[in-house]
Amino acid sequence: MKTYLKIICLVTVLAFVIGACSPAAAPPQEPAPVVDLPTIEQAAAEPVEQAAAEPVEQAAAEPPEQIVAEPPIVEVKSPSVGPTKAPPTLKTGAIANFPPLVLTASKVDQLPKIDGKADDPEWKSAPQLKLGVLTMKAVYTDEDIAFLMSWTHRMPKINSQNNWIFDAKTGNWIASDGARPQWFVMAFNMTGDVDTEGCYAFCHEDPPGSGIYHHQTGGESEYVDAWIIMAKHGYGKENHDSGWLLGVDGVSQDGDVVIDTRSTIDSNMIVAGDVTFFGYAEDSVIDSPADPKYGLRNSPRDQFCKKCHEDKNLDPKDPVSVDYTHGDLGEPGYIANWNESYSAPVYMQTEPENYADAMVLTQAEVDSGAAVRVDGLSNDQIAEYWANYEKVNGVVPQLVLQKPTGSIGDVYVAANWKDGKWTVELTRKLNTNTDDDVQFTDLNRDYPFGMSLWDHTLKVDYLTPFFREVGTLLRFQQ
Repeated sequence: MKTYLKIICLVTVLAFVIGACSPAAAPPQEPAPVVDLPTIEQAAAEPVEQAAAEPVEQAAAEPPEQIVAEPPIVEVKSPSVGPTKAPPTLKTGAIANFPPLVLTASKVDQLPKIDGKADDPEWKSAPQLKLGVLTMKAVYTDEDIAFLMSWTHRMPKINSQNNWIFDAKTGNWIASDGARPQWFVMAFNMTGDVDTEGCYAFCHEDPPGSGIYHHQTGGESEYVDAWIIMAKHGYGKENHDSGWLLGVDGVSQDGDVVIDTRSTIDSNMIVAGDVTFFGYAEDSVIDSPADPKYGLRNSPRDQFCKKCHEDKNLDPKDPVSVDYTHGDLGEPGYIANWNESYSAPVYMQTEPENYADAMVLTQAEVDSGAAVRVDGLSNDQIAEYWANYEKVNGVVPQLVLQKPTGSIGDVYVAANWKDGKWTVELTRKLNTNTDDDVQFTDLNRDYPFGMSLWDHTLKVDYLTPFFREVGTLLRFQQ
C-alpha cells in the first residue's frame, strides 16, 4: 500500500511542478499522412517489441558504460505523526544502501553544440550511464556543463489537454482532450536527502497520517534545485495552465510526420517523423511549508500560478497551497493564451508552416504578425486560419512562449524526437551566482540529483524509476 502511495505521490509531484520559430521545411499542402495503427489503448494491452537502439559510432577508446542492476524493492515506512508544517522525511531503508548511480562528467575544451543531434565528438569521449531505455552523458568546460539524455518512446507527447480546437459548425472554441505531455524533471540536492532518496526526498505526507503526499522537502532550510525540462501542468482537465515549454528559440521539422488519427486519447499525436524544439527549462526551487524564504511566493511564475488558481476558485488546499515548488526569479517562459472567461484563445497563427510550428506559439510570432488576436476576427476569418491548422494536424496552444528572463531561464534545452526516440541536450553555467541554484564550484565533490520522466497517459512510469528512489551522483572527471 505504501509503495502504491509513493507512485500516487510522484504523479502528484510532477503533476504540479510547474517553451521564434525557424521551421526547416516548407508547409505541406495536404493533410499529414494517416496510417492504420492500433489505438493507444490497444497497443498498451499488447506486448510491445522494443526497437533496437540506433548504432552509434564509437571513439577509438570507448569509455566504460555503467549499467545498473535493479535495486531491491523496499516498502517505505512513513511516520504518521509530526507537525504539519514540517512533515518527516521519508526514508527508504535498503534502497538507500544500494550502490549509488554515478554520472561522470568528462572535461572538454568546448561544449558540444546544443541542437538535439548528439553527433559532436565531445559526447563520444564521455562515459555513459545506462538505465533501462535511458542513457545519460555529461561534459564540462571551465565555465559550463552540458548533459545528454536519450530514451525510446513511441509518441513525443507534444499536445496538451486544453489546447484549442475550433468548431467551424458552431463557431465555438473547445478545449482539446489531448494527452498530458511527458514530464521530465532533473532535481539537484542543495540541502536535503536527494543523495540517498532520489526524488522521494521531496515527497512528503501532509497532513501527517492523511495518506496524501505532496511536493515539498522535509523541513526548514532544505532546498532542491529542480529543472522542469519539457512541460508544465495545469490543474484539472477543464482548467488551463498546462503546456509544452520548449520551442521559443525555434522549432524544426524534417519532412512530413505521420499522425495516428484513430487514437481516442489524442487525434493530433504523431507516431513517426523528425521534430526538434529549442528553448529553456523552467528553473525552480523546492522547499518546505515551514521555510520562510520562499513561502510568500513572490516570483513572477508563482504569481502566474496563484492568479490562475484564484480565477478558478479552487479549494484552499489546492496544489498551490501544499506543493512547494517556486520559480526562480525572472519572468517565466510563457504567458496565458486564454481569455478571461476561458472560452477562447487570445492568439492564433494565420498560417502555421508544419506540425511542429503549429504546436508552438511564440511572442515573436505575435510581434511579427504571424499570429493575430482572435477577438478581432470574424468567424469566417477564424475558420480560414483554422483550416491551415487542420492541414498540418495542429492545434492552437494554450500558452504563448516568451524568452524567460533572470534565473528562471538558466537552463537551455534542445530536444529532438525522431521515429520513437528522444534526444535531449541541455546546458547551464557551472556557477550562476544565485542561491536559487546548485553551484558546481567544487569539482572535487559529488553532486546528488534525482530525475523523473513520467508518462501520464499510459499510467506507467517505466523510464526512470530508479532515479526517483535511488540517490544519483554527478561526478567531475579530473
